[in-house]
Amino acid sequence: RYRKIINPELTQKIKAGENVFYFISVDVGRIQCQTVATVFKVYRHQDRFDVRVVNIVVIGAGHTTHHFDEQALELKRLISAYQCDEILIDTNGLGVALMDFMVKPTMAPEGMYPAYCAINDDEYSKKLYPDAIPLVYSMKSNNTLDSKIHANCYTMINSGRVYFLAREQEIKNKLLATK
Repeated sequence: RYRKIINPELTQKIKAGENVFYFISVDVGRIQCQTVATVFKVYRHQDRFDVRVVNIVVIGAGHTTHHFDEQALELKRLISAYQCDEILIDTNGLGVALMDFMVKPTMAPEGMYPAYCAINDDEYSKKLYPDAIPLVYSMKSNNTLDSKIHANCYTMINSGRVYFLAREQEIKNKLLATK
């Protein structure tokens, strides 16, 4: 309500000849906490990837959309809009409940959305859900993995390989204009 995203991409936008794909990362919340999906456009290069944050979406923000079946529907709409190659769901804790609804087809007014299973988690694998599309990377973090994630994130940002929705100077100007 108080935040406004600057320059978001609301659907997939790939120019001819671009070697890119979309990736969605989901941090799951419920009731007092919000589920947030961050949409990344990933540029493939010969020896590396560059990443641009193209949208940040709060899923299940309304009082009627807190339930995980509604969150799964909103996430499936995002997957469809961006034609993602992969999504990541934090399946420690609450994320498991979201996965329970991701592995089932979902009916919506605009049509049926498919079931999605995990690429790397035996509990939500293609073997158990043969009709599901293997698209979800199920992340169960621990202290070692957390350290690796933070180190990689720090390296990517400091090396200029992560681009955000707006340039730093643009944000500084907007903040200074509010004084």
